[in-house]
Amino acid sequence: MLQRAHDFNSPLLAYPGRKGECANGTSLFFSHEDGVKIDTVKPAEDGRGVILRCYETQGGTVDTAIESSQEFQVVEETNLLEQKVGDLAWEDGVKLQFSPYEIRTFRLV
Repeated sequence: MLQRAHDFNSPLLAYPGRKGECANGTSLFFSHEDGVKIDTVKPAEDGRGVILRCYETQGGTVDTAIESSQEFQVVEETNLLEQKVGDLAWEDGVKLQFSPYEIRTFRLV
């Protein structure tokens, strides 16, 4: 039901990209666990990197990895105002643990 509600409230918006991005039908970002939803992918407010916002959807503790078709040098966890609260390692993705219904925000550069 959560997915249907999200689809209704957040219709898909498509924007033209550059040739070669996300080739072969790969996603720009994806989570290995269905219980973690990648909700927001947007440019950072200060122009430095991409902001990725995720949340746990099923009320449980979840270990997951977020991966991308792109490589990143810097991964910072931020608060909702995009202020840095910690550093994470990007090694073919980032390994994360989510608490029930937890919202987490990351800056990828």
